Amino acid sequence: MILSAFSLEGKVAVVTGCDTGLGQGMALGLAQAAVTLLALTSLNRLKPSSRSQRWGVVF
Repeated sequence: MILSAFSLEGKVAVVTGCDTGLGQGMALGLAQAAVTLLALTSLNRLKPSSRSQRWGVVF
């Protein structure tokens, strides 16, 4: 399959603006592609329970 030639598994990415829009789409897509992801956002607007439900892990 052609996608195996473009595998991102084992790669690391930093994505900003992950709470909405393009940043969120990129972060979710990269996470699905098995990328180790550092997702940066202004989470002050979200409640802690929303953060954990949305991303699974909160640091």
